[in-house]
Amino acid sequence: MKHDTPLKVLIFDMHPITRKGIRLMLENMALPMNLTEAAAKHQFYKYLTSSDFDLVILSVNEPGTFDSRKLSLTLSKTALLYTEEGAENAIGLMTLGAGACMSKKCVDAELRTGILAVLARRRHTCLYTRALTDATHQSARHFDIHAFHAQRRFI
Repeated sequence: MKHDTPLKVLIFDMHPITRKGIRLMLENMALPMNLTEAAAKHQFYKYLTSSDFDLVILSVNEPGTFDSRKLSLTLSKTALLYTEEGAENAIGLMTLGAGACMSKKCVDAELRTGILAVLARRRHTCLYTRALTDATHQSARHFDIHAFHAQRRFI
């Protein structure tokens, strides 16, 4: 994947050390990039709505939800990073069309794979995310089976 013009990248994470780590990893990818960093949600939305980004790296680890209407135009260009606290929000955004979803437990190589997938207009989920969604799906199916059997007793 060759890029002649610098990619416009927006990074959102409230923690400066995490932003620095993401920035260093991106600098090591040998792709020309213009990085914009947001440290607060209002700043993130301001940047998101005022410029067209090629890639958005969005940390979903703070409580609260993100405005899916504001994100809708850029979700396919978005790589989500999450902690356990933000897993539900991240998976919800992935189902709405985000390009990649990766746990912060993943190694840099996994994040790099997710970013390259988003830039190639493909989707990517890390092993942690796949395991989490499989576990959630299994427990939901298990619950439905019990509910079904409970209903049958009353018919």
